[in-house]
Amino acid sequence: MENMALLNIKRFALFFVFICCVACNIVTEEGVEIEIITPPANDCVQIKTGDWVSVLYNMTKSCGKTLESTYNIGSNNKTVPQEYYFGVDSRNGVVIGLAGACKGERRKLLIPSPLMSRDPEIAGDTLIYDAIVADHVVAEDKHRLREFWSMDWNTDQYIDLEEIDMALSREGFLENILQDNSGIENMSDMIIGVFDKDGDEALDRDEFFEMHRNINISKPEEEPPTTVEEPESKRRRRKRDEL
Repeated sequence: MENMALLNIKRFALFFVFICCVACNIVTEEGVEIEIITPPANDCVQIKTGDWVSVLYNMTKSCGKTLESTYNIGSNNKTVPQEYYFGVDSRNGVVIGLAGACKGERRKLLIPSPLMSRDPEIAGDTLIYDAIVADHVVAEDKHRLREFWSMDWNTDQYIDLEEIDMALSREGFLENILQDNSGIENMSDMIIGVFDKDGDEALDRDEFFEMHRNINISKPEEEPPTTVEEPESKRRRRKRDEL
């Protein structure tokens, strides 16, 4: 009886694993098979059209031959993620397969070759695209991301006091407005003091986005030049002269 019970438990376990595997595999109407290898967090923000994404991936033919990879690039074997704005081509197999993914999620895609390229080398093959979503910024924050990049002079993914000073000097109107409104002369220290949540005397991207949402001051538009209407008597005099 004990052996029979143990056998039933094993059968149930195998059935459960099978059901889980089936549940993790999705086939889209375009024929892209999606296997979620590392699931996302429950509160994740899904990728949608227009978002900025950074992806690490290997793409191979069904025989295992590597076609593209973000790993081991160049003589230094660097890892360089692919960065792009998502959803430019809805007929692309990668776009179809990564739609709805989240930062930190890993997916393995089986993509019919027509959805990737018309290259005769891969015609009729199924491409294997193993990808990790390394980073993700929603479309609503893309302008903040560009501002972050423009201020991050040393590209270390942090905005420090010196870089804030440089940005305020570059946009002198902003520094003047902030000083007039707050009465504080050293705006860089104030910004770090308010928005540097982890106390490292620099703003990471999330802290910078929070600052940008709270200090959203656009450059004042220049007033158009005022035109003074010419007196009627002067217009009549000039008209007579032209005649």
